[in-house]
This record gives sequence, structure tokens and C-alpha cells, in this order.
Amino acid sequence: MKGFPDLQATTKVLADQSRLEILTILMDGKYHNVSELAKKTKIKSHTASYHLKQLCELNWVASYKQGRNVYYHLSSEDIAELLEKLMNISPIKEISSFNESIELEKLKKDVLVIDI
Repeated sequence: MKGFPDLQATTKVLADQSRLEILTILMDGKYHNVSELAKKTKIKSHTASYHLKQLCELNWVASYKQGRNVYYHLSSEDIAELLEKLMNISPIKEISSFNESIELEKLKKDVLVIDI
């Protein structure tokens, strides 16, 4: 018997900064491995794997294995749309470095050409 949607599980996933950064990176519609995601989010690979496992359990992220590497991508366009809507209603953080400025410009370009 199915019950009510577990909104607490959803908000718990969104409450973690590293998971949000991973999801934001995956919005580009490309496939990324754990090493790439860990490097871009500035976390250790095993931490990225932990977060990706949680996202896969919720079916937000899908994966496929090719050789020794596992590649991850958003499982549906709905996830990207949810993140975009949250970005639209969220307060804007001040950019405090040149690197953040560059990342923001790349994100703007990637979001415009998203293809899932």
C-alpha cells in the first residue's frame, strides 16, 4: 500500500550543500564520473560517492558503468526543472571571487543548452 509523498526525504537531500552542487553540475545534461564531480565540488571522492548513492536511491540520478568507471546523470528533466524553479525563488548570494564569477557564467550557458 502506497502512502503520502515523503517530502522530508526530499528536503533532506536538498539541505546538503555538496548534494546541491552535484545536482547543479549534473544539470548540464552530460555524464560525469565520481572523480569529476568530487573535483568540481571540492570534496573527496568517497564523499561524492556517498552523496551519489543517496541521489540514486531517490531516483534523482541514474548511472551506467563503462569499464572501471561509473558515469552519473540526472534521471529526468523534472529534477532539472525543480532545481531551476528553486534557483528562481532563492535569494541571490554575493559573488566573492573571480572563480565564482566564471562558474556562474558557465552555469548560465549550460542551463540554456540543457538536453536530458
